[in-house]
Amino acid sequence: MKEIILNTEYTYSQICEAIGWKVTTGNSKKAQIKEIESSFEFYHPMNKKTHKEKKSYIFTKQLKDLVEPSVQNNGGSNNNKNITPMMDYLLRIASEKEFNVGTDMTLTHWFCGSAGLDLMDKDIYVEQFGSDEELAPFCAEYHISKPRLFREYMGIIRKNTKDIFLKSLEVMAKKNLVEYMDGYEFYYKMNKRGCMGYIFTDELNDTVHGLEEKNCNELNDAYNLSRKMAGRQLLMCVYRKPEIKEQFDDFMNNDLNDIPVWDILNVRIDEEYKYSCHVDDEHSIQSYYRAIEIDMIEDTINQDCDKDGLATAVTNVIRRVSRRELLNKKWKDKYGNVHTTYDSWEDATDIVAIEKLLFTHFDEDFDDGTSLDLAVLDNELKDFLLDDVSRNGNTDGLTEEENRLFDRVSIA
Repeated sequence: MKEIILNTEYTYSQICEAIGWKVTTGNSKKAQIKEIESSFEFYHPMNKKTHKEKKSYIFTKQLKDLVEPSVQNNGGSNNNKNITPMMDYLLRIASEKEFNVGTDMTLTHWFCGSAGLDLMDKDIYVEQFGSDEELAPFCAEYHISKPRLFREYMGIIRKNTKDIFLKSLEVMAKKNLVEYMDGYEFYYKMNKRGCMGYIFTDELNDTVHGLEEKNCNELNDAYNLSRKMAGRQLLMCVYRKPEIKEQFDDFMNNDLNDIPVWDILNVRIDEEYKYSCHVDDEHSIQSYYRAIEIDMIEDTINQDCDKDGLATAVTNVIRRVSRRELLNKKWKDKYGNVHTTYDSWEDATDIVAIEKLLFTHFDEDFDDGTSLDLAVLDNELKDFLLDDVSRNGNTDGLTEEENRLFDRVSIA
């Protein structure tokens, strides 16, 4: 058995590697940590950015020999099927040099950047935020028949990816597999040429949430966005309408350019960023974005593990839950009759086309778990209709419904 070197920082997985124990989770991990802590005098080093104790260890004196605990049966049911692939993927890529440990990144950069998860094409991802005039030719170029569906589906995908990512980090933190900060990046004008600086902090989360709630309610009063939702629940409605989103951004920037907010950000500049200027009237806040900083993550999965396979598994979870949410959307007419907004047959082509454009790991054989596999729908439908045409020699024998479906098929 190797030995722990005193006065050296170790994470949990590094301790296990040093003493030859298997990295585990749950009750087995708790037993291991209890044995380690009873065998040494130690302290937790401080995180220089957060000024809080890390979960890593620096051992100063060994009190007794380590005795490896027996592996326990953790029991219980696994309710994490939608986040397990994401957790495994994060652990797999944690040891790669490109993975940005200790750097805060916006959710867009986490989802689309090579230094993050690299799950989506950024150019396609940001297209959802454009105006209707910009979106129409984009959809026409890629044979997406309903620009509204594109915008709505992309919003659902963005929300579900965020939820899966953040829930994965939350569960991993409880297992001492990760340390992270969930905050905001505030961008402000550095000089007259338009150069931008930014500050990341989690000290203003409650302030941001309160302002978002206020401004969402004001826009709901003005535009009747929803009768059922209020406050920050309306953010999705706001983000799906570029012209309203622009007003929302203006309201938020005006509110954030307030002295108490500046004071907190300027303390952060002095502590961490050491920029040449503070936030003030001439260097005001221009925008803000949700951001995550991972300060520590255990690389507990062997690098021989199939990275692309894990990324594809994550993507398939996102596709499955997002398809279900889109196809379950309903609306009520003036007579009280309930209708589905989108149809699994009518809109299958658009759904698959969007997924193919967006995801960098696209599973051609993906089955979404329903009776209708959208990924193969178009080819099967085309084969069926073309076979019927070849038998008849023309399309005159097709029913009106079959002719409509034949015109709809566009993905080879």
